[in-house]
Amino acid sequence: MRPERHGRRAAILAVLPLVALLVAAAGSVTRMAVAVTPDPNTSGPADEGSLSGSFDAGENDDVAVPAPVAAPSVELAGGANGAVAPIGEAWTTWRYGRSQGHQPVDETTTRLRVSGSGRSFDGLIVGFSVGVLAPALHVGAYASRASVAAAWARRDRIDVGSEIEWDTGFADAGLPAMSLSLTSTRELSHTSERRGGVTVDVTYFRVHGALDVTLPCTHSAATFRRSCRPETIRGTF
Repeated sequence: MRPERHGRRAAILAVLPLVALLVAAAGSVTRMAVAVTPDPNTSGPADEGSLSGSFDAGENDDVAVPAPVAAPSVELAGGANGAVAPIGEAWTTWRYGRSQGHQPVDETTTRLRVSGSGRSFDGLIVGFSVGVLAPALHVGAYASRASVAAAWARRDRIDVGSEIEWDTGFADAGLPAMSLSLTSTRELSHTSERRGGVTVDVTYFRVHGALDVTLPCTHSAATFRRSCRPETIRGTF
């Protein structure tokens, strides 16, 4: 063997352990990088904190919830039985001024109306209307004088007539046994116009309160004769 070949072989053998050492070190670094890199599909501490927070919020969710307010409802009992959704309205009219050749005018009147319609328990179309004329609009009770009240029932909406009617408009019916009171009023609109020398201001209100009235039966078809008895209308509007 030549001396130069022996020298190259010795140099190669001396380098091989160093290469093996570098390869081993590179593999160790790669394994460390894989171990340190987080898995994107694994929840970290931040995720655990937010999840815990959501559970805590649910456990401490004891905020008081307001109780639902009962909707206005009026019950009819007697010849027709059922419950209907009512509406309360009021119109205040103020007339003031002076027309030519007449005395000065300064007067205020208020008209209250509570009405509603729906179906009775036995399928009849029922409705009612109660009106009161008062000197002024106010919260509280209203007298039954200067009042009119009526109720009716029929089989179908397209029928012109009614099978049963309750009314206080007849001369011999007398004043109804009525209790009407307001708990709140809310102005919705206002108009003003001149009529000659007199100004007429009309204010429209939505009103809420309670109603209790009993009406006499004034008319009934032959098939409903047994139902022709006093009708009580009671509830809130």
